[in-house]
Amino acid sequence: MVNTLLAVLGDSAVPSLALLHSGQYDNLVFFYTKENEGKASMFSQFSKFAFPEINVEINEIPSINDPASIVEYAKKFCSEYKNDFSIFATAGAKQTILPFVAQAPKSTMVSLLHSPLRLIVLENNLEKEYLLNGIELNQILATRGWNFNGMLRKGNQQFDNVQPRFDAHTGRLSFIGTSWLRRANREDEIHSLSKKEKKEVQNEDQILTGELLQLSEDFGKNGANYSIIGALRSPNRAVLPPFIRHEMPVDEEE
Repeated sequence: MVNTLLAVLGDSAVPSLALLHSGQYDNLVFFYTKENEGKASMFSQFSKFAFPEINVEINEIPSINDPASIVEYAKKFCSEYKNDFSIFATAGAKQTILPFVAQAPKSTMVSLLHSPLRLIVLENNLEKEYLLNGIELNQILATRGWNFNGMLRKGNQQFDNVQPRFDAHTGRLSFIGTSWLRRANREDEIHSLSKKEKKEVQNEDQILTGELLQLSEDFGKNGANYSIIGALRSPNRAVLPPFIRHEMPVDEEE
């Protein structure tokens, strides 16, 4: 199999990490748009530290809002690149990866599937499958500069009430926040709080929502699942972004 792979660094941290873990490539050439500059910088630092044996090249391409320039970039890159390469079709928006496919239609195509998490390589009309093992939560977080040891941290930031989870079977990352009323074991008092307590609850749950919003900036709105578990007062529910789910779990003792 060709040992060089072209891929786009998208919002989700899992596909790029999966390529590092696959053990199939000595050279990974990633492209990122200006919108993902911060993610690309963090990923570059992580890959050099965690996978020094893999040559990782990271190149900026034109903005996703300028598809014509991306096409020109892909045409120039593919005409000048001297090595054979495969193309990873899973990560990134279609308008960023399809120009490379159009310029190198005979290249081996690679994709990522889940349940179980595996790499699919289509080469010479033959499909090969490589199961992916060993991807860990903290590795995913580290690609964006975060770590988890009982609480989420990035630099001086610390999120006490958000729990990250990674399902290795589906390849899905989740961030789960717990509402103030649930943390305080006072969900049954939601309609009998004093005016002062209502303000406190509103402020605390606004902070929680803000933390999930910040995580979505690093991991992408579609790159992870985001949810708040527990009772929320209507003012907080009303301003929840559509990608943050509100869940009311049924307690076991009920």
